[in-house]
Amino acid sequence: LIANATKLAPLDAIRMQLKLIAFFTKHRFRDAAYLTADNVKKSLAEISHNKSEDSATVKALSDELEAQESGMRRVIPFRL
Repeated sequence: LIANATKLAPLDAIRMQLKLIAFFTKHRFRDAAYLTADNVKKSLAEISHNKSEDSATVKALSDELEAQESGMRRVIPFRL
């Protein structure tokens, strides 16, 4: 499997990470959820900066991330 693995396209990677945030939040894996959210923010910023994707698609993914983060913060608030 590893020998045949390929890297996901940036938008597909973001969509997969958004699903992971939902999974981590549901199962209360706080650190994993917050780290994945940060990774999505970085990926969205790179796509926006490079203007490699449609701005409406990036906006929709950004809105979805915002909704995910809101739920994440409600279910598993970050505390030091």
